[in-house]
Amino acid sequence: MTPATRSSICADLQALGLASGDAVLTHAALRQLGPVLGGPDTVIGMGTKIDNLVQIAHNVKLGKHCMIASQVGISGSTEIGDFVMLGGKAGLAGHLKIGAGARIAA
Repeated sequence: MTPATRSSICADLQALGLASGDAVLTHAALRQLGPVLGGPDTVIGMGTKIDNLVQIAHNVKLGKHCMIASQVGISGSTEIGDFVMLGGKAGLAGHLKIGAGARIAA
C-alpha cells in the first residue's frame, strides 16, 4: 500500500466535495487511512469534541467523548482517558497519563 501524504489526503477530501474553509467534524485515526508519512500516530477517540486553536502533538492518545476547549496544548506521547474535559488555555506536558473523567483548567 502506498503511504498517504498531506497532499494526497487533501486531494481525496476535495474529491469528496470539501473546500478550503469548510467546517467539518471528523472522527478518524490516521492509521485507518493506511500508512501515513510523518511520524507516530495520534488517535482521537469517538465522540470527542475539539474547539479551534487547539494543538495536539505527535503520538497523543485522546479518549472517547472528551471536550477540548480553545487554546489547549497537548504535548507528545500524552494519554488522555475517556470523558476528560480540558478548559481553555490548559497545557499538558509530554508523556502524561490523564485518567478518565478528569477535569483540567488553566
